[in-house]
Amino acid sequence: MTEPSATWPEAREPADEFVADLPDLAVLRVGGRDAVDFLGGQLTSDVRALLPGQSQLAAWCTPKGRVIVVCRVLCLVDQHLLVLPDDLAEDTLARLKRYVLRSRVELSEERARWITIGCAGPGVGAVLRERLGALPERAGGLIEVAGVVVVALAGYGPRYLVLGAAEPVRALREAVVPALGSAPAWQVLEILSGVPVIHRATSQTYLPQMLNLEALGGLSFQKGCYPGQEVIARLQYRGEIKRRMFLAGAQLDDAKGDGVPTAGQPLFQRLWDGPRKAGEVLAAERHRDGVVALLAVIDIAASDQSLHLGDPSGPVLSLMPLPYAVPG
Repeated sequence: MTEPSATWPEAREPADEFVADLPDLAVLRVGGRDAVDFLGGQLTSDVRALLPGQSQLAAWCTPKGRVIVVCRVLCLVDQHLLVLPDDLAEDTLARLKRYVLRSRVELSEERARWITIGCAGPGVGAVLRERLGALPERAGGLIEVAGVVVVALAGYGPRYLVLGAAEPVRALREAVVPALGSAPAWQVLEILSGVPVIHRATSQTYLPQMLNLEALGGLSFQKGCYPGQEVIARLQYRGEIKRRMFLAGAQLDDAKGDGVPTAGQPLFQRLWDGPRKAGEVLAAERHRDGVVALLAVIDIAASDQSLHLGDPSGPVLSLMPLPYAVPG
């Protein structure tokens, strides 16, 4: 793989404001007296440290430490919301319910109540503040005003995740910018921000450290037990992390039929004795000028070699620096 290049792509922040409907995101509600303890005993992040008005990334893992899903945990005054990919929401809800037992916890999928949009661009903050009277002061912060929740996101932006009932969210969307952007444009910013996403094709494949979750505040080593904790802690303290999530790009050739990579698509390294699989795509989206932006989990030992997308003769990957420091 080539050395990190600060020139690809030339601009990673949206030049203009845009708003995108995000139908591929689902919202799970977690309420009840024992909600905090329940989530603290299931997720990798320190949910007990969250205060109302804060959010964090987290993973839910199998007993073997493999990530089932990555979600964003929103702490509201009287409940917690989990924002996660729609294709894993139903299974996640059903499996979480098995762990409730005697806990006083209410779990529900809020598809009928909540819709989600993404707002990005240099001027969106001012518009949101004018309409709502307030705005989160820092990345990860959130406000809840008139039935609308606004979360400030870290990474390339400015970016805000907005969710709530259909009528107020749509009114806010039209106030920010009349022209509706696209979910793929939002996904490009998520990729460039280095935010891991797990879909069905990659669920139960990776340990949290392979997704850089400890660098993103989504993995705590000072909290109580949760599924997979022993395996995850052992990997951390033995220094045996051999795979990491990388940000990369590739030039697609439409004439050759190169399509946007899908989650789980393999990456190959060419060796003297033949090609070897060296990683997989987590998420990818077409950026501009035939370039696809992607996140991939790659063998660290192969990360300084030439890697090819899809097959040993596929497009060559170009590595980009992530917008945060990765341990090790």
